[in-house]
Amino acid sequence: MKLMNNSLISGLSFGCIALLTSFFSQAVTQVHVKSGEVGQGFLLNRLDQCYLVTPAHVIGNQFFASLMGGTNLRALGEAEPIQTFGYDLSILSVNGAIKKECYTNINQFESIDYLLQNATKLTISSVNADGSKSFVPVTLTDKALVYLRVRPDSSDFPLYKGLSGSLVFIDEIPIGMLQSIDSETGEGILLRLDRAIETIKPFFHASSIRKAPKAVQPKRVTTQSIALSVEKWTQPPLDGDSRIANLLDGKNDTSWRVLPNSLPVSIELTTGGELKRINQLILSNHSGEKGTFVKDFEILSSRKASGKRGWNTIYSGTWLNNKTDIVINLPPTKAKRLMLIVHSHWGSQRALSLSEIIAN
Repeated sequence: MKLMNNSLISGLSFGCIALLTSFFSQAVTQVHVKSGEVGQGFLLNRLDQCYLVTPAHVIGNQFFASLMGGTNLRALGEAEPIQTFGYDLSILSVNGAIKKECYTNINQFESIDYLLQNATKLTISSVNADGSKSFVPVTLTDKALVYLRVRPDSSDFPLYKGLSGSLVFIDEIPIGMLQSIDSETGEGILLRLDRAIETIKPFFHASSIRKAPKAVQPKRVTTQSIALSVEKWTQPPLDGDSRIANLLDGKNDTSWRVLPNSLPVSIELTTGGELKRINQLILSNHSGEKGTFVKDFEILSSRKASGKRGWNTIYSGTWLNNKTDIVINLPPTKAKRLMLIVHSHWGSQRALSLSEIIAN
């Protein structure tokens, strides 16, 4: 079922249709994605390489995605997963004819706060399996720092499975990615595009380094560790032996352990109010239980000593549970606070655990 194709928007003025078609086909290349699920995505270019950004759940556990471009060329492509991030985001490497349509740079995106101040009417844009485009007008019902909610303007065109990854526009500017649909209200839940770009940007900044031989492993920085303390956390420990203080006690035989069914879980750490240059984080799990390992996680930093604002994503990635330690080399970062957000784990039904957090 198409939401709104050209025949369905015949009631709009010819000028409006021309404007929509011109912008959607040129500004950001959207694609139809077929992988673990059917969904949507968009293309980004970096150093002559083409990448697909799409919700992680669209890819699932698959190692391949088939792409159909949403421009007049109807170009085909294939994509292979590279990295999964927080906020249900994945980046894939793209090959095939569709690479010729890959021209949008990640630095073209900016904050959308000014657009959201008085916004009410938006448009969801998606690509059908044959490469044609569909549009549906929606009304903004809620806005927050990370997610937005929208309601279809007509009950004749409800949101449905297969639209995950669709871009949502205010006039000519993409402001969000559709990630899920509230089954009770029928409203769409959007990840703000500025949050999405913040999350994946470290990958693009480090992409030139990724060409290093796979055998070269990150090494621990030998400088003195930075003293941290835990300021806030979102879930109580399983018991008295699993308390949060175990993360900073310098002992691998103690662990912080919580129930694994209340994700995401976040831990906020502070330097004590001093602005510190942080080059590296090391996360350790010496529990011996691979199912309890953190899987998809995110690191945020803030130059502010307190408050909810000022957080920026500086790293997102996946911890493979065949290693007890993961060494995270960060982009140049000065911060008074750090936040670890755990989005998924490796399947234990009993616990999520972490032994140590070390900052250098």
